[in-house]
This record gives sequence, C-alpha cells and structure tokens, in this order.
Amino acid sequence: MEDKAGIGTNRLIKKGAILVTSAEEVLKYLGCKKITKNEEKVSKRKVPKEYENIYKVLEKDTLSADEISRKTNISIVKVNTTLTMLELEGYIENIPGNLFKTKE
Repeated sequence: MEDKAGIGTNRLIKKGAILVTSAEEVLKYLGCKKITKNEEKVSKRKVPKEYENIYKVLEKDTLSADEISRKTNISIVKVNTTLTMLELEGYIENIPGNLFKTKE
C-alpha cells in the first residue's frame, strides 16, 4: 500500500521528474553554461543600451528605486522594470533594505 504522503512525489517521478539539489544542476539539465566570476565582470561592461543610464548610477552608489528615479529623472515604473531586468540578467543585485547595487 502506498503512503499517502508520497502520492504527489511518486506521481512526479512517474511523469519523469528528476532530482536536483542545487541551482547548478538545474542549469546543467537545461543546457545552460555556468558563468564564472571572470565572465560576470566582462558581461557587466556590456550592459544593454536601454539599461545604461540606470546601471551607470548604480556603479557609483547603492541606491533605492526611488533614489534612482530622482537621479536619472526616469519614471519609477520604468526604473522598477529596468531594475528587474538588470537583476534577472545578472548585472545587479537587490540587497536588504530594498537597495540595489552592481554585482562585483
């Protein structure tokens, strides 16, 4: 008899689920290349043109979205959208206090 606690897990395994224990394993399974620290620094210099204004402000200081909006005179909606994209693409990071800074 099947344990009721394992029904969901067993169903996933039957459907072909794989076991992963780290983000690197997920990336490997998806065929993505792991970015090394050196490559991260190189990619930092190649920020897409539409993100440059906000990225340049963050190169000088750690700021909140509101502060970036004031310094760049860009709407808060556009700033938040751009910050999200910069973070997803690995150029910046969100740190405690809802502040943003470039990745080192």
